[in-house]
Amino acid sequence: MKAIDSATSIIRGIAVLAIAVVAIGGIRVAAQSAPTISIVSPSNDTVVQPGQTVQLTVAASSGVIGEEILLGSQLASSAQSAAPTVVFSLAVPSNIQPGRYFVVASGGIVGGGTVQSAPLSLVVPSVGTNVITRFRQTGPIILRYPGQRLPIDTIAMTGQGSLSINSPVLTYSSANPAIASVNGIGLVTAQAPGQTSITITAPNGSDGVSMAVNVQVLGGMQGDLNGDGKVDITDLNILNSALNRPANGSNDARDLNHDGKIDALDARILTTLCTYPRCATHP
Repeated sequence: MKAIDSATSIIRGIAVLAIAVVAIGGIRVAAQSAPTISIVSPSNDTVVQPGQTVQLTVAASSGVIGEEILLGSQLASSAQSAAPTVVFSLAVPSNIQPGRYFVVASGGIVGGGTVQSAPLSLVVPSVGTNVITRFRQTGPIILRYPGQRLPIDTIAMTGQGSLSINSPVLTYSSANPAIASVNGIGLVTAQAPGQTSITITAPNGSDGVSMAVNVQVLGGMQGDLNGDGKVDITDLNILNSALNRPANGSNDARDLNHDGKIDALDARILTTLCTYPRCATHP
């Protein structure tokens, strides 16, 4: 199969690893079923290292077959080929720059046209010469309602002073993911009211230095999005600022009708929950 010519591109200042998929055969596609393609593994924000080989699984529906994966001009090898999924081994270049890379699978459609997957992010961490000796506590994280997301603002201390460190360098874990979960780049998502902690661990070479950050999730009353014990115009404004966006998981307190999105229907429901008439902040 002829390799597809591609190059690493920059979109809005973010480097993109291009995955190109081409069709090598023909399958008749039912008119009512649009072809789809997706990257099913690894998960978003997977941290990869320069020189590492990453396994990527691409799944395609009928009408999109025969995949090739490119990183720049380098062709990935196929570790497994069994429709409708194909597993590829992608070698991350040893000279790749630190940053977040978005991997996209695109494929030819039988009969003409193309289809593209949602982007998958891979993170290449910064590699510093300063060894982290300890962390400086920056205060607890307060999340006002389930579904809210906030990054951990971490200050690392080295032998040469303080350093605001890029989150992909570190690893994160939650003591109670049912209260607050955390992903590979330190983005914390509130799941339910309560308290827990997030442990931050320095990379290899820093002797396992770690720090626990306290996390508190407020809320509990339906519609109370700022955790002040009442539902008013402030909560409605919080919901309206996220209109027409997907919910941050099944526990997102802004998704009052639990349909997976935040829209005018949720705003309408919230107004029925207001503590005072006309959603006023005071009686």
